[in-house]
Amino acid sequence: MATDRRPEYFKGSQLRVGIIGLGYVGLPLGLRFAEAGHRVTGFDTDPAKVEKLNRGQTYIQHIPQNKIQQFVQSKHFAATSDFSRLAEVDAILICVPTPLDQRREPDLSYVEQTAHMTADLEKIIGRPATSYAQWAIQHADAYR
Repeated sequence: MATDRRPEYFKGSQLRVGIIGLGYVGLPLGLRFAEAGHRVTGFDTDPAKVEKLNRGQTYIQHIPQNKIQQFVQSKHFAATSDFSRLAEVDAILICVPTPLDQRREPDLSYVEQTAHMTADLEKIIGRPATSYAQWAIQHADAYR
């Protein structure tokens, strides 16, 4: 179980990192992990986005296409819509959107969906996109 691993387990090793949500936060973060030499699997519910990334193409203007191509070709980055593959990674980072509604309250539906998909996994180590992803971790038991 990933939560039982001491920090020494990760030192100098090639991690298998899972990034849930390949938007403006998740994609650059995943590419940074790939640049550091780790194997990254990006998870997204948009099959067109997944297909485009796996062809080495960008859909975010400020991310150069050649950077994506480099990591796809070196097998340090791949995208998928198959969330069962979360079991293959050492660590999961949640980077899903939390748009504001009309009352300027965060829409937690993406976080809720992520909590449901990851409820049985104890590998969630970060939530860089939003503090609301902490909600997914705190409420994961409700989805088990």
